[in-house]
Amino acid sequence: MCNHVEFGVGWFLVTTTATTTTTTTTRTTTTIPRATPAPGQSCADVTSQLSLELEKQMVQGFGSLNLWDANFWSGQVSLASMQIEDPFPGQRKILWIRFARAGDGERGNVVSTVSEWEGLLTPVEAKMEVSEDSTGNGLLRKEEFVSCLLSSPALSEPLRRLASPVYGRSAAAIDEGPSILQLDVTVDCPEVADHKRDAKKSTDSRSQLPVLFGGSSSAKSAGAALLTADIANSAAMYGDTHGVEVLLRDTIGDFLLKVQEACESLAAKNLRLGNAEAVELSRRYRLVQIGPEHIVLAFWIRQDAAEEHVEAFLGDHADPSNWRPLDKDLTFWDYASRLGFGQGGRRFPPCLRVVRGSELLRQQSRFYRQMLAEQSLAEEMRNLLAWAIYYHRGDANSPEWRLQQHPTNSPEWR
Repeated sequence: MCNHVEFGVGWFLVTTTATTTTTTTTRTTTTIPRATPAPGQSCADVTSQLSLELEKQMVQGFGSLNLWDANFWSGQVSLASMQIEDPFPGQRKILWIRFARAGDGERGNVVSTVSEWEGLLTPVEAKMEVSEDSTGNGLLRKEEFVSCLLSSPALSEPLRRLASPVYGRSAAAIDEGPSILQLDVTVDCPEVADHKRDAKKSTDSRSQLPVLFGGSSSAKSAGAALLTADIANSAAMYGDTHGVEVLLRDTIGDFLLKVQEACESLAAKNLRLGNAEAVELSRRYRLVQIGPEHIVLAFWIRQDAAEEHVEAFLGDHADPSNWRPLDKDLTFWDYASRLGFGQGGRRFPPCLRVVRGSELLRQQSRFYRQMLAEQSLAEEMRNLLAWAIYYHRGDANSPEWRLQQHPTNSPEWR
């Protein structure tokens, strides 16, 4: 409940032996007790009892956040039914509820008169549910929305099973595939990447380090029981046997962390081999430091391309325009229907590159330029903010300074 409702001042039983403050607005007239008791006036805090009452009503009212929702409640209620002991028996009193709801931050006031002896009141609905026409700033960035969904198994798992938010295709074929992915990954070697390179040199094999996920082909051909030390050592020099697994539910951001972990493991394994080539590989793997400036490029196979034609496939592989950046907030499952993650029967595993964003990449890839333009526009939109006074109509026009966002929807949702 606390994730949905925030209580501003609190909920009080207030005696009315003294006068109350009446505030008139252009739209409504609301009678509000003083924030602090006036002379001759007493109050008792009943926030905890009404919090439990709201939680009970949420269950009985099918999830409605409104206290005494008019659709489910009518007639009188008693203080005893809410586990409230009358602190002022024999006196006229009111139940004053003042709240600030989460989502739009709107404040509200609800006042109900309580009888002197019986403790009966006719409750007034406290609308704590955010209305659809709310003018509050309830916008979420795409990253925040995806992160909230992924952090909740109850929300994320059913969505993953229904359809991908990226391509909207059925997940039946994907669910039949393995959850541990087989990936062919290369990582830019920092030693070479830090120098000025032209487009031809950037494709040099020395500028990239292999990191294979999902098991080596040599191990599969020999069988797991026949995986000898020689095979394992040879696999380590080709970026395998690091022990790190990539799962279908991992985000691209999680994958970058696992690539860093795999490089550290390969650096240690190659160092133990002792030969000159392995020691040099160990040194290069140790130089890999993946940070926020790194991105993941995926080899985007043309729909009309056939994997059986190896020469054409390798030609497409060398074309920078066939490599597209992946969104760090999405999972491999989201791209599975298009890139084949987790699907069997493929001759080649999906190919990925982990590279640092650079001017050379910007010149070569129009998809990277498009991603940079969207990020720049999103950052500009987030900076279009201004302070303004907001008046809460449900709280006697009480003022609040708010940071208002530009009304245009975020370009990330276009």
